[in-house]
Amino acid sequence: QIIKQFNPDIAIGTGGYASGPLLFAASRKGIPSLIQEQNSYPGITTRTLSKFADKICIGYNDSKKYFNNNTIFSGNPIRNDFIKTDKNKAKEKIKINKDRFTIFICGGSQGSKPINEHIINNINYYNNLDATIIWQCGMNHYNTISSLNLNTNIKLFDFIDHMDQMYSASDLIISRAGALTLSEINFFGKASILIPFPFSAGNHQYKNALFSQNANASIIVTQNELNNGKLEKTINDLINSPNKLTNMEVAAKSISTSNAMDIIIKEIQ
Repeated sequence: QIIKQFNPDIAIGTGGYASGPLLFAASRKGIPSLIQEQNSYPGITTRTLSKFADKICIGYNDSKKYFNNNTIFSGNPIRNDFIKTDKNKAKEKIKINKDRFTIFICGGSQGSKPINEHIINNINYYNNLDATIIWQCGMNHYNTISSLNLNTNIKLFDFIDHMDQMYSASDLIISRAGALTLSEINFFGKASILIPFPFSAGNHQYKNALFSQNANASIIVTQNELNNGKLEKTINDLINSPNKLTNMEVAAKSISTSNAMDIIIKEIQ
């Protein structure tokens, strides 16, 4: 009924389950349709609708094997307001020491409870680390964490409006492995430690992270491995291995597709 009333010229889906019925209805009415699949392992909506879609723009070349045809590798689009800034200038802008190693910990806009709890349980390590830590913990966790005895090297945020500044200022990023987050990390050419959300559909976050690790841009630490100290060991190893960090940064840039938006728009046109 929505398709009939609105009568679109084209229908575009981004893989979410809510787009399934609409894209199917559009294809039944002969309306051209395009899907943009962000993950290396396509969601069930994309896999189901792929036989009806006219074109599928994929964020990872790895996902091509799940489709029969009509795929175009586009990469994932980056927000237009993201601006790359020189690392030292970015550190000055957010008022942190430009000479100190900087780690950005981000578990998503809402924060990650398991990651936050792990850092809280190991707060002595992070308090005493010879590095500046930008920790975006999420609004729901901020009050609890801010009441802790945090050293001045830890800069705590509930939410960050200008993520591009934090990316630019960072020497190392610790993050979940959502497709768009990884695209942003690679766009800024940053080394990363990825902690995939273990309950993502089809375990797609782990598969995203694996692609990045296989490209030597990231190191995976699974959520189960947090308890055995692997995260802290990996941080120490990277802080003490500047050449490895540099190689990871080069690898991250190499798997970034900076013109993804242009490619997708061209296919829509």
